Amino acid sequence: MNAPIADLETPFRFTPASVEAAASDDLVRQSQREIANFVNEIAAAARSDQPPRQFSRLLVDRTLRALVAQGVVLWQYTSASSRPMPIDRCGTTTDQTLTKNQTLVIADLVTEVVEMAMPAVVPPTPVEDLDPSKANAINPTSYPLAIVPVPIATPIDGGYVIGVFLEPGGNVATQRGYLRFIAQMADLAGGYFAAIHSRHLQRLCDWSTTVDRELQTLSSLHRSIDIRDRLVDVVAEQFRFDRVVLCRLHPKRHHSEIVSASHCDHVDQHSHAASEILELAHTSGWNDTYADSSSDNLLRRTWFQETGESNAVHEIISLSEHLEANSSDSLDTIGPSSSTWVLIATRLDGVRLSDAARRPMDRWMTQAHTAAMREHRLESVPWGRLLADSERTGRGRLRRWIMAITIVATLVGAMFLPMPLSLTTPAVLMPGQLQTVFSPRDTVVETVHVTHDQWVKPGDPLVTLRSPEMDEDRIRLQGRRNVLRQRRISISNDLVGVSDRRRQDQLQSEQIMIDEEIAAVTAELESLDRWSDELTLRSRVAGRVDAWQIEQALQSRPISRGDLILRVLPESTDWTIQANVSMSDVGKINRAVANETLSAQVTIDGSDHDWVPLVWDRLGPARRASKDETGPPLHQVCFRLDGDHRPDDVAWRSDASGQILIRCGSISLGRWMWGDSIDKAHKKLTQWFAGGNQP
Repeated sequence: MNAPIADLETPFRFTPASVEAAASDDLVRQSQREIANFVNEIAAAARSDQPPRQFSRLLVDRTLRALVAQGVVLWQYTSASSRPMPIDRCGTTTDQTLTKNQTLVIADLVTEVVEMAMPAVVPPTPVEDLDPSKANAINPTSYPLAIVPVPIATPIDGGYVIGVFLEPGGNVATQRGYLRFIAQMADLAGGYFAAIHSRHLQRLCDWSTTVDRELQTLSSLHRSIDIRDRLVDVVAEQFRFDRVVLCRLHPKRHHSEIVSASHCDHVDQHSHAASEILELAHTSGWNDTYADSSSDNLLRRTWFQETGESNAVHEIISLSEHLEANSSDSLDTIGPSSSTWVLIATRLDGVRLSDAARRPMDRWMTQAHTAAMREHRLESVPWGRLLADSERTGRGRLRRWIMAITIVATLVGAMFLPMPLSLTTPAVLMPGQLQTVFSPRDTVVETVHVTHDQWVKPGDPLVTLRSPEMDEDRIRLQGRRNVLRQRRISISNDLVGVSDRRRQDQLQSEQIMIDEEIAAVTAELESLDRWSDELTLRSRVAGRVDAWQIEQALQSRPISRGDLILRVLPESTDWTIQANVSMSDVGKINRAVANETLSAQVTIDGSDHDWVPLVWDRLGPARRASKDETGPPLHQVCFRLDGDHRPDDVAWRSDASGQILIRCGSISLGRWMWGDSIDKAHKKLTQWFAGGNQP
């Protein structure tokens, strides 16, 4: 039943059978020209490389206008989903205007048509109190529904379906004409989606080839700065970014710097542009209010910036997050362990990086950054670069022996130097008491009454929510009540002029039923009013609001049931600092606690206070470092603030991140570097001799 794909010279002429012969010839020709223009427009779009979102919007709009239908919906289905999902719609009757049960039943109906692989027109079967778990695949709306699968020549996972809610009253011939036109639109859409899939595969192949070629060139680069320059240049050239910058961030912002910029030989760290880039990197790299997405454990944030000339989009990628999760070595052998490498790729045209390009781009950045860090470690070792250069250039063996002996002697002598034993690890600030406010249902934030760090009293309003569904129900019930009241007035007027006893009884019975229905509708409206009052969320305790940038994050935005809105910290709450340490570090902490030499300090990211003293609290439970429970176990350690000291700034909030410094006395450098290996060897030898020289 698939119609041939239309071309620009011979478009499909759509003439439904229901058009009366008496219609004006000019009007008929005008309608034919308009429909032909619609078909030509879709055919031209199908041959273009415009984004799928733009094509689907054009497809449903032109189909709706050509058929003068009630609504058009484009569904997408995959092998992983049980029901097709609507991805675009247009008109007054769509999936968004139907009830939830009607939408589920229509989705089952679309699935059945897809399994039959045949287009169909399903007549309307309006049903009240529809139960999708028991209902058959029917059309529960008041309009005929034409369902046509989109034929795609290239095999892909899933497919698309076009659904059109037609005007009621047409005969079989009219509906057949509608179906032919929709099938023609489906053929054009199938050609577009097949071409999109082919171009997607070709781009993946080209990007993979380019990344492989660039990775081979890394072996000829022996300086970390050269590798980083090549990293940003390749990202800018191959993935069409206007500017790519690699930054090294530190919690103390004056220590942060721009390491490399695409196609730029020198970066002025004190320029205004450099300050803006570092500010953007810090804002996105250390602020939890930005939405995150991950690809192969790579932390990625997307941030939009509206300017006077264009809308810039920044792809902000934390390289350190990915490498720390996939490497047993430390990223930073020099400098504080809290340093983070962040890459900012900017496009001024506002187009986001496609999902297909992210995997090869992430692969290139990961490999290049790993190579740069290896060279950086070698450069940080005394005479390490000179030794590496001598190996590459083939210099004399004697020089290599002298260099090796000198390095070994220096290292052995340094092993006996005393040094303080300290541990630095990420920490999280947790309050002892907390009121957490969640959304009671799917709503939209209407009014935010408080700001971050504002003091509130019990009963003070925090957030006022609004439920669009409740508003629609209220309008519907009020309209229904008005109709019933008008009907009751009409019946009362009829009773005055009716003399027939039987007719009077009939009208009185109908009047009683209407009164009961009016009472039921009024009760539902009162229930909705009570629900509306409950959507004003209030504080239960006296304390401070913990909701960073709540207005920017929630104002006029939809939220789902159970979503976290804000927290209220009681006035007299205690603060606990939690951190995770390895099992070997637990022994050091326990010995320091027993010897009363343990001390700790914490700094919170973004706080004006550098270090705040802490007091040992307790040792928490052990857990695995990774979610799949394959990593090394970690122990939770808990500290509390020393006395009543709590810095009074906005950085001290619930779940705030920072760095904790734990001092456990002093230890020799050799013991500090190889203490774990020495302990393991001592344990093995003890077991060997205790077991009678038996392994």
